Amino acid sequence: MLQIIDYSEKAVAVIGDTKEIKEQLKAMGGKFNPRLSCGAGWIFSAKKRAEIEKVLKDAEDGTTPETAKKTAVTLPAPRVYCGTYGKYNRGSLAGAWVTITDFESGAEVVKHCCNLHKEESDPELMFQDKENFPDQFYGESMNAKDFDNVLQWYAEELKELSKPTKKIESKGFEDMKPEFLETIESESWRAFRKKEFFAVLKLPEGWLPIDKSTIETTFWVSEGSDRPMEEALKICDYYRTKEGFIDSNLPDAEELEKQKKLKAFIYGESESDKLYSVQFDVDKEEADRHVYGGTLRELTPEEKAAYIAAHEAETENFKKRLETWWKR
Repeated sequence: MLQIIDYSEKAVAVIGDTKEIKEQLKAMGGKFNPRLSCGAGWIFSAKKRAEIEKVLKDAEDGTTPETAKKTAVTLPAPRVYCGTYGKYNRGSLAGAWVTITDFESGAEVVKHCCNLHKEESDPELMFQDKENFPDQFYGESMNAKDFDNVLQWYAEELKELSKPTKKIESKGFEDMKPEFLETIESESWRAFRKKEFFAVLKLPEGWLPIDKSTIETTFWVSEGSDRPMEEALKICDYYRTKEGFIDSNLPDAEELEKQKKLKAFIYGESESDKLYSVQFDVDKEEADRHVYGGTLRELTPEEKAAYIAAHEAETENFKKRLETWWKR
Protein backbone atom coordinates (compact mmCIF):
# COMPACT_ATOMS: atom_id res chain seq x y z
CA MET A 1 0.00 0.00 0.00
CA LEU A 2 1.27 3.46 -0.95
CA GLN A 3 1.29 6.24 1.63
CA ILE A 4 2.28 9.90 1.90
CA ILE A 5 3.98 10.77 5.20
CA ASP A 6 4.56 14.29 6.53
CA TYR A 7 8.30 13.75 7.05
CA SER A 8 9.16 17.25 8.23
CA GLU A 9 7.84 20.79 8.03
CA LYS A 10 9.18 21.15 4.47
CA ALA A 11 9.21 17.55 3.22
CA VAL A 12 6.90 14.60 2.56
CA ALA A 13 7.79 10.97 1.95
CA VAL A 14 6.14 8.29 -0.18
CA ILE A 15 6.47 4.78 1.22
CA GLY A 16 5.16 1.38 0.23
CA ASP A 17 5.44 -0.65 -2.99
CA THR A 18 6.54 2.11 -5.39
CA LYS A 19 8.03 -0.20 -8.04
CA GLU A 20 5.31 0.49 -10.64
CA ILE A 21 5.58 4.28 -10.34
CA LYS A 22 9.23 4.79 -9.51
CA GLU A 23 9.98 6.44 -12.87
CA GLN A 24 7.14 8.93 -12.29
CA LEU A 25 8.38 9.69 -8.80
CA LYS A 26 11.90 10.18 -10.09
CA ALA A 27 10.68 12.47 -12.90
CA MET A 28 8.85 14.58 -10.32
CA GLY A 29 12.11 15.25 -8.51
CA GLY A 30 11.83 12.59 -5.82
CA LYS A 31 14.93 11.10 -4.19
CA PHE A 32 14.87 7.50 -2.97
CA ASN A 33 16.30 6.98 0.51
CA PRO A 34 16.38 3.52 2.12
CA ARG A 35 17.21 4.99 5.52
CA LEU A 36 14.26 7.26 6.24
CA SER A 37 12.95 7.14 9.80
CA CYS A 38 9.56 5.97 8.47
CA GLY A 39 11.14 3.26 6.31
CA ALA A 40 12.55 3.16 2.78
CA GLY A 41 10.82 5.62 0.49
CA TRP A 42 10.92 8.67 -1.75
CA ILE A 43 11.46 12.13 -0.28
CA PHE A 44 9.88 15.27 -1.83
CA SER A 45 9.36 18.94 -1.10
CA ALA A 46 6.08 19.44 0.74
CA LYS A 47 4.98 21.72 -2.13
CA LYS A 48 4.67 18.59 -4.32
CA ARG A 49 2.02 16.98 -2.11
CA ALA A 50 -1.00 17.63 -4.38
CA GLU A 51 0.87 16.36 -7.44
CA ILE A 52 1.98 13.23 -5.57
CA GLU A 53 -1.56 12.54 -4.34
CA LYS A 54 -2.79 12.50 -7.94
CA VAL A 55 -0.05 10.04 -9.00
CA LEU A 56 -0.89 7.73 -6.09
CA LYS A 57 -4.61 7.90 -6.85
CA ASP A 58 -3.96 7.04 -10.52
CA ALA A 59 -1.78 4.13 -9.42
CA GLU A 60 -4.56 2.91 -7.14
CA ASP A 61 -7.02 3.12 -10.08
CA GLY A 62 -4.61 1.22 -12.32
CA THR A 63 -3.66 4.25 -14.44
CA THR A 64 0.03 4.48 -15.33
CA PRO A 65 1.81 6.54 -18.02
CA GLU A 66 1.74 3.47 -20.28
CA THR A 67 -1.96 2.77 -19.84
CA ALA A 68 -2.69 6.48 -20.25
CA LYS A 69 -0.91 6.43 -23.61
CA LYS A 70 -2.94 3.43 -24.73
CA THR A 71 -6.25 4.99 -23.77
CA ALA A 72 -5.49 8.55 -24.91
CA VAL A 73 -8.14 10.00 -27.18
CA THR A 74 -7.02 10.76 -30.70
CA LEU A 75 -8.72 12.83 -33.38
CA PRO A 76 -7.48 13.32 -36.95
CA ALA A 77 -5.75 16.69 -37.21
CA PRO A 78 -7.47 19.34 -39.38
CA ARG A 79 -5.48 20.30 -42.50
CA VAL A 80 -5.74 22.66 -45.46
CA TYR A 81 -3.97 22.64 -48.81
CA CYS A 82 -2.45 26.07 -49.31
CA GLY A 83 -1.65 27.52 -52.72
CA THR A 84 -2.06 31.06 -54.05
CA TYR A 85 -4.46 32.71 -56.45
CA GLY A 86 -1.47 33.96 -58.44
CA LYS A 87 -0.17 30.45 -59.09
CA TYR A 88 -3.70 29.17 -59.77
CA ASN A 89 -4.30 31.87 -62.39
CA ARG A 90 -1.08 30.78 -64.09
CA GLY A 91 -2.32 27.19 -64.19
CA SER A 92 -0.35 25.90 -61.19
CA LEU A 93 -1.65 24.13 -58.07
CA ALA A 94 1.76 24.25 -56.37
CA GLY A 95 1.40 24.44 -52.62
CA ALA A 96 1.51 22.28 -49.50
CA TRP A 97 -0.69 20.65 -46.89
CA VAL A 98 -0.68 22.59 -43.61
CA THR A 99 -1.75 20.98 -40.32
CA ILE A 100 -3.65 23.69 -38.47
CA THR A 101 -3.10 22.21 -35.00
CA ASP A 102 0.67 22.48 -35.40
CA PHE A 103 0.22 26.17 -34.52
CA GLU A 104 -0.94 28.06 -31.44
CA SER A 105 -3.10 30.59 -33.28
CA GLY A 106 -4.70 31.39 -36.60
CA ALA A 107 -2.22 34.23 -37.13
CA GLU A 108 0.65 31.72 -36.95
CA VAL A 109 -1.07 29.52 -39.55
CA VAL A 110 -1.40 32.46 -41.95
CA LYS A 111 2.23 33.51 -41.36
CA HIS A 112 3.43 29.97 -42.11
CA CYS A 113 1.35 29.82 -45.28
CA CYS A 114 2.79 33.13 -46.47
CA ASN A 115 6.31 31.77 -45.87
CA LEU A 116 5.47 28.78 -48.06
CA HIS A 117 5.01 31.21 -50.95
CA LYS A 118 7.61 33.81 -50.03
CA GLU A 119 8.84 33.94 -53.63
CA GLU A 120 5.71 36.05 -54.28
CA SER A 121 6.02 39.60 -52.97
CA ASP A 122 2.45 39.67 -51.65
CA PRO A 123 0.96 36.16 -51.88
CA GLU A 124 -2.86 35.98 -51.97
CA LEU A 125 -3.42 32.69 -50.21
CA MET A 126 -5.84 30.18 -51.72
CA PHE A 127 -6.95 27.17 -49.68
CA GLN A 128 -7.88 24.62 -52.31
CA ASP A 129 -8.82 21.64 -50.13
CA LYS A 130 -9.38 20.67 -46.51
CA GLU A 131 -9.47 17.57 -44.31
CA ASN A 132 -10.83 16.58 -40.87
CA PHE A 133 -12.94 19.59 -39.93
CA PRO A 134 -16.53 20.71 -40.69
CA ASP A 135 -17.40 22.40 -43.98
CA GLN A 136 -18.87 25.38 -42.14
CA PHE A 137 -15.36 26.51 -41.13
CA TYR A 138 -13.83 26.13 -44.60
CA GLY A 139 -13.38 28.65 -47.41
CA GLU A 140 -10.90 29.34 -50.19
CA SER A 141 -9.86 32.65 -48.62
CA MET A 142 -9.56 31.71 -44.95
CA ASN A 143 -8.02 34.22 -42.54
CA ALA A 144 -6.54 34.13 -39.03
CA LYS A 145 -9.97 34.31 -37.37
CA ASP A 146 -11.22 31.37 -39.46
CA PHE A 147 -8.26 29.26 -38.34
CA ASP A 148 -8.84 30.29 -34.72
CA ASN A 149 -12.38 28.94 -35.08
CA VAL A 150 -11.01 25.61 -36.35
CA LEU A 151 -8.57 25.43 -33.44
CA GLN A 152 -11.36 26.16 -30.96
CA TRP A 153 -13.60 23.53 -32.58
CA TYR A 154 -10.80 20.95 -32.43
CA ALA A 155 -10.10 21.67 -28.75
CA GLU A 156 -13.78 21.31 -27.89
CA GLU A 157 -14.05 18.03 -29.83
CA LEU A 158 -11.03 16.60 -27.98
CA LYS A 159 -12.54 17.69 -24.67
CA GLU A 160 -15.82 16.00 -25.57
CA LEU A 161 -14.07 12.77 -26.58
CA SER A 162 -12.00 12.78 -23.39
CA LYS A 163 -15.02 12.83 -21.09
CA PRO A 164 -15.34 9.63 -19.02
CA THR A 165 -18.01 7.22 -20.20
CA LYS A 166 -21.31 7.33 -18.38
CA LYS A 167 -24.05 4.75 -18.27
CA ILE A 168 -27.41 5.80 -19.64
CA GLU A 169 -30.16 4.79 -17.27
CA SER A 170 -31.74 2.31 -19.66
CA LYS A 171 -31.18 -1.41 -19.97
CA GLY A 172 -28.52 -2.28 -22.49
CA PHE A 173 -26.99 1.09 -23.34
CA GLU A 174 -23.58 2.54 -22.53
CA ASP A 175 -21.45 5.24 -24.06
CA MET A 176 -19.11 3.75 -26.69
CA LYS A 177 -18.25 0.30 -25.34
CA PRO A 178 -14.51 -0.43 -25.82
CA GLU A 179 -15.17 -3.72 -27.60
CA PHE A 180 -17.20 -1.85 -30.20
CA LEU A 181 -14.28 0.43 -31.02
CA GLU A 182 -11.99 -2.60 -31.24
CA THR A 183 -14.05 -3.95 -34.15
CA ILE A 184 -12.87 -1.02 -36.27
CA GLU A 185 -9.25 -1.33 -37.40
CA SER A 186 -8.15 2.22 -38.17
CA GLU A 187 -7.28 4.44 -35.20
CA SER A 188 -8.50 7.56 -37.03
CA TRP A 189 -11.70 5.76 -38.00
CA ARG A 190 -12.26 4.72 -34.37
CA ALA A 191 -11.90 8.35 -33.32
CA PHE A 192 -14.34 9.39 -36.03
CA ARG A 193 -16.84 6.75 -34.93
CA LYS A 194 -16.61 7.84 -31.31
CA LYS A 195 -17.21 11.41 -32.42
CA GLU A 196 -20.09 10.37 -34.67
CA PHE A 197 -21.97 8.13 -32.23
CA PHE A 198 -23.57 9.09 -28.91
CA ALA A 199 -24.07 5.52 -27.65
CA VAL A 200 -24.39 1.92 -28.81
CA LEU A 201 -26.70 -0.96 -27.94
CA LYS A 202 -25.20 -4.46 -27.96
CA LEU A 203 -27.39 -6.81 -29.98
CA PRO A 204 -26.96 -10.55 -30.58
CA GLU A 205 -26.12 -9.70 -34.21
CA GLY A 206 -23.76 -6.79 -33.54
CA TRP A 207 -24.19 -3.11 -32.60
CA LEU A 208 -27.01 -0.58 -32.85
CA PRO A 209 -25.49 2.93 -32.71
CA ILE A 210 -27.24 6.14 -31.71
CA ASP A 211 -25.93 8.95 -33.91
CA LYS A 212 -24.91 12.31 -32.53
CA SER A 213 -27.12 15.04 -33.98
CA THR A 214 -25.49 17.46 -36.42
CA ILE A 215 -25.86 21.19 -35.92
CA GLU A 216 -27.39 22.82 -39.00
CA THR A 217 -26.49 26.46 -39.56
CA THR A 218 -27.95 26.97 -43.05
CA PHE A 219 -31.69 26.93 -43.75
CA TRP A 220 -33.48 27.19 -47.09
CA VAL A 221 -36.82 28.95 -47.41
CA SER A 222 -38.51 29.33 -50.80
CA GLU A 223 -41.34 31.59 -51.88
CA GLY A 224 -43.97 30.59 -54.39
CA SER A 225 -47.66 30.14 -54.99
CA ASP A 226 -48.09 28.46 -51.60
CA ARG A 227 -45.86 30.92 -49.70
CA PRO A 228 -45.67 34.62 -50.54
CA MET A 229 -42.36 36.46 -50.24
CA GLU A 230 -43.46 38.32 -47.11
CA GLU A 231 -44.14 35.04 -45.28
CA ALA A 232 -40.83 33.54 -46.48
CA LEU A 233 -38.94 36.56 -45.12
CA LYS A 234 -40.66 36.19 -41.72
CA ILE A 235 -39.54 32.56 -41.58
CA CYS A 236 -35.98 33.65 -42.42
CA ASP A 237 -36.08 36.20 -39.60
CA TYR A 238 -37.29 33.47 -37.22
CA TYR A 239 -34.35 31.21 -38.13
CA ARG A 240 -31.99 34.07 -37.21
CA THR A 241 -33.25 34.07 -33.62
CA LYS A 242 -31.96 31.76 -30.90
CA GLU A 243 -35.40 30.17 -30.53
CA GLY A 244 -35.71 29.54 -34.26
CA PHE A 245 -32.18 28.18 -34.57
CA ILE A 246 -32.64 25.69 -31.72
CA ASP A 247 -36.18 24.72 -32.70
CA SER A 248 -35.19 24.01 -36.31
CA ASN A 249 -32.32 21.77 -35.18
CA LEU A 250 -34.24 19.66 -32.67
CA PRO A 251 -36.12 16.51 -33.79
CA ASP A 252 -39.88 16.63 -34.15
CA ALA A 253 -41.30 15.78 -30.70
CA GLU A 254 -44.60 14.54 -32.14
CA GLU A 255 -42.78 12.15 -34.48
CA LEU A 256 -40.74 10.74 -31.60
CA GLU A 257 -43.89 10.15 -29.57
CA LYS A 258 -45.49 8.44 -32.54
CA GLN A 259 -42.51 6.09 -32.95
CA LYS A 260 -42.98 4.78 -29.41
CA LYS A 261 -46.27 3.22 -30.55
CA LEU A 262 -44.92 1.64 -33.75
CA LYS A 263 -43.11 -1.63 -34.34
CA ALA A 264 -39.35 -1.23 -34.62
CA PHE A 265 -37.09 -3.43 -36.78
CA ILE A 266 -33.34 -3.57 -37.27
CA TYR A 267 -31.48 -4.06 -40.52
CA GLY A 268 -27.81 -4.48 -41.36
CA GLU A 269 -25.60 -1.64 -42.60
CA SER A 270 -22.10 -3.08 -42.71
CA GLU A 271 -21.02 -6.69 -42.59
CA SER A 272 -17.49 -5.78 -41.46
CA ASP A 273 -18.50 -3.52 -38.56
CA LYS A 274 -21.74 -5.37 -37.70
CA LEU A 275 -23.61 -2.08 -37.47
CA TYR A 276 -27.40 -1.98 -37.56
CA SER A 277 -30.05 0.69 -37.99
CA VAL A 278 -33.67 0.95 -36.90
CA GLN A 279 -36.71 1.24 -39.16
CA PHE A 280 -40.15 1.90 -37.70
CA ASP A 281 -43.39 0.34 -38.91
CA VAL A 282 -42.17 -1.31 -42.14
CA ASP A 283 -43.53 -4.26 -44.11
CA LYS A 284 -41.12 -6.99 -42.97
CA GLU A 285 -41.62 -9.34 -45.91
CA GLU A 286 -41.17 -6.55 -48.45
CA ALA A 287 -38.08 -5.23 -46.71
CA ASP A 288 -36.53 -8.70 -46.39
CA ARG A 289 -37.10 -9.41 -50.06
CA HIS A 290 -36.07 -6.13 -51.69
CA VAL A 291 -34.20 -3.79 -49.38
CA TYR A 292 -32.33 -5.21 -46.44
CA GLY A 293 -31.20 -8.62 -47.62
CA GLY A 294 -33.07 -10.68 -45.04
CA THR A 295 -31.37 -9.20 -41.96
CA LEU A 296 -34.53 -7.58 -40.63
CA ARG A 297 -36.07 -8.59 -37.31
CA GLU A 298 -38.30 -6.88 -34.78
CA LEU A 299 -36.66 -5.40 -31.71
CA THR A 300 -37.65 -6.86 -28.38
CA PRO A 301 -39.65 -4.53 -26.09
CA GLU A 302 -36.54 -4.09 -23.90
CA GLU A 303 -34.33 -3.24 -26.90
CA LYS A 304 -36.86 -0.79 -28.28
CA ALA A 305 -37.26 0.93 -24.89
CA ALA A 306 -33.49 1.27 -24.53
CA TYR A 307 -33.19 2.63 -28.09
CA ILE A 308 -35.84 5.30 -27.51
CA ALA A 309 -34.45 6.23 -24.09
CA ALA A 310 -30.98 6.69 -25.56
CA HIS A 311 -32.40 8.94 -28.29
CA GLU A 312 -34.10 11.05 -25.62
CA ALA A 313 -30.81 11.30 -23.71
CA GLU A 314 -29.02 12.32 -26.92
CA THR A 315 -31.64 15.00 -27.56
CA GLU A 316 -31.03 16.49 -24.09
CA ASN A 317 -27.31 16.46 -24.75
CA PHE A 318 -27.88 18.06 -28.16
CA LYS A 319 -29.85 20.92 -26.58
CA LYS A 320 -26.79 21.80 -24.49
CA ARG A 321 -24.55 21.69 -27.59
CA LEU A 322 -26.94 24.04 -29.42
CA GLU A 323 -26.90 26.47 -26.49
CA THR A 324 -23.09 26.42 -26.48
CA TRP A 325 -22.91 26.94 -30.26
CA TRP A 326 -25.30 29.90 -30.12
CA LYS A 327 -23.32 31.60 -27.33
CA ARG A 328 -20.10 31.18 -29.31
